[in-house]
Amino acid sequence: MDVSRVFIGNLPDGCSIRDVEKFFKGYGKIRSVILKSTKYGFVDFYKHEDASKAVIELDGQKLNGNRIPVEHGKGVRKAKSGEQARWTSKYGTMARTDYRLLVENLSSSITWQDLKDIMRKHGQVTYAQAHKEKKREGLVEFSCEEDLHRAYQRINGEIINGRRIQCTKLFEPRPRSRSWSRCEVTERSRSEARSVSPEGSTLKELSDENKNEEHEKEVEHD
Repeated sequence: MDVSRVFIGNLPDGCSIRDVEKFFKGYGKIRSVILKSTKYGFVDFYKHEDASKAVIELDGQKLNGNRIPVEHGKGVRKAKSGEQARWTSKYGTMARTDYRLLVENLSSSITWQDLKDIMRKHGQVTYAQAHKEKKREGLVEFSCEEDLHRAYQRINGEIINGRRIQCTKLFEPRPRSRSWSRCEVTERSRSEARSVSPEGSTLKELSDENKNEEHEKEVEHD
């Protein structure tokens, strides 16, 4: 029996086996649906060609509002060193940071992938969500403070899918550390060297003059 497994990810909250079966309807006979968690699962087809067709035509389509990555099961097994699944490399690794931007008045048609695609034109986005905590509200996190400020300045008040979005920066600068960075230490050392050098030079000259005077006295005494 030829069974082919397909991976599905980014499942919407409350997704059921029946929802998955409906999503794959028309793509051949399904042997089983396995939901490993609330976010991903596997679909086993009887025929490899049915699985292949589903991967080609359904990858990136929406299931209950979420855009679903659909891949051959062999592509989502434990990745070799330095490799990532294709859908991860497409949308980026979801890393959390403190550089957060709250986006309000979102269109209900905007998914987290859409929001991330929009925002990464203005900076490096590490995390995005949409309509998760509150309807028409999204959250985007950036890799650095500069990207956060740039995105805020460019996107706040813009109209996206017919709605004018409102953005709020949630980032609060942390107190400056007492420790010096390598760059600051270098500049500080250079600055101190410049300020100390003239004084050091003067002291050396005075020391040389004192030695000369002592030498002259010794000569006169002899």
